[in-house]
Amino acid sequence: MNVHCEECLWNHPFSKTYWQDAFKGLKDIKKLVLASIMISMMIVVNIYGTALNIEVLGSKVYFEFIPAAICSMLMGPVIGMMAGAISDILGFMFLSGGYPFFFGYTLSAMMASFVYALFLYKTRITIVKILVAKLIVNIVINVLMGSLWKAIMFNSIPLYWHYVGLSVIKNMIMLPFEVSILYYLLKYLIPISKAANVMSLRVPDVIPLF
Repeated sequence: MNVHCEECLWNHPFSKTYWQDAFKGLKDIKKLVLASIMISMMIVVNIYGTALNIEVLGSKVYFEFIPAAICSMLMGPVIGMMAGAISDILGFMFLSGGYPFFFGYTLSAMMASFVYALFLYKTRITIVKILVAKLIVNIVINVLMGSLWKAIMFNSIPLYWHYVGLSVIKNMIMLPFEVSILYYLLKYLIPISKAANVMSLRVPDVIPLF
């Protein structure tokens, strides 16, 4: 069987052929070029997001989850994680703000892309899948991991749960807006991506609830 199946749809990522297909993407020039474009988009979105300086409960709101989710949907978990790491490192070079480099945030970017890919790559996309993916990213990565990185960076481990409390409120407030943004963007991007031959034609154009 040809595991590099552009038209395959996967019911779940827990199979050997799924991961063989994901790694095969590293040899696909079209995917690598598209991934580089998505990395550029992540950096641009990060720059403009920082410039807009939108805050919720005193914490900045970032929008790079949008190109990260799109990249993971089109490229898969392997290229998605690589794109997440590269965009975070390059973003730090442009927007460090005087803070030292911390690999924890790079790991968070990689894990977020990984989660988006598990729920959106070569599968039947639903609103519930978008919601669950974003919920996992918000709670596990943004809240739990992000609060830990903040506590380590500022040498304030005793304040970890304080950071968690503030972060969980912000992320739950943002969750319905972020899910809505992804839903409407993916709704229009799926047919465009299929027409451009960068997504399986078997992915339905309509995004149902379940």
